[in-house]
Amino acid sequence: MSVSTRKIKVISLNTPFAIRQVTECFALFPLIEYELKVVESQQLYASKISNSDLIPSNHDLFGAVIDRISDIAIVHAKDLPYPLPSELEVIALLDSEESDELVLNKDFIYVEKLDEESEPLEGNRAVVALKEMPELKDIFESRDIRRHFGKVTLVGFGPGNSDLLTLGGDKALSNADIIFHDDLLDQSFPEKYIAEKFYVGKRKDCHSFRQDRINR
Repeated sequence: MSVSTRKIKVISLNTPFAIRQVTECFALFPLIEYELKVVESQQLYASKISNSDLIPSNHDLFGAVIDRISDIAIVHAKDLPYPLPSELEVIALLDSEESDELVLNKDFIYVEKLDEESEPLEGNRAVVALKEMPELKDIFESRDIRRHFGKVTLVGFGPGNSDLLTLGGDKALSNADIIFHDDLLDQSFPEKYIAEKFYVGKRKDCHSFRQDRINR
């Protein structure tokens, strides 16, 4: 039986916040049926899911997917481990339907307004599945916000010598819309490319931007 003709098996942490994430996710796909299983957690709030739907505690979320107990796991994107287990991939990144993000405190749930300094993946949900699962990808593709993402290429010049730029690096810079460059090369070098340029160099006691701002 293919994924498209049966309920999708979903694994989640056994917390109100995590279970709500699953509910919100499938609200985006009203024609898709799913079966929810949860793994035990140490959160103070207990869910109302019956014990028969609990996965043994020796399985974590991703282990349940790897062992095919579940088709997918749905997690808060900023909590994804790095690296992700080699058997798995993020098949979709879903945007939050709300402008306010639920933040889970160990004692209670409260709502906190997002601000500019929030983590880039704050409010997004990641759908994780085994690699090479095209039927699952097809189901979630229409809402995968990565369809609108750009591509980042890191280009190096060794010790700052432009003669060491590879052909691939030159091609990436030639095709770029924006180039962020630092102090490790001749500042006139990026001018040969038509992209918009941003200087983000840092020297001792002379920072163009804070590192967290550069990262963002």
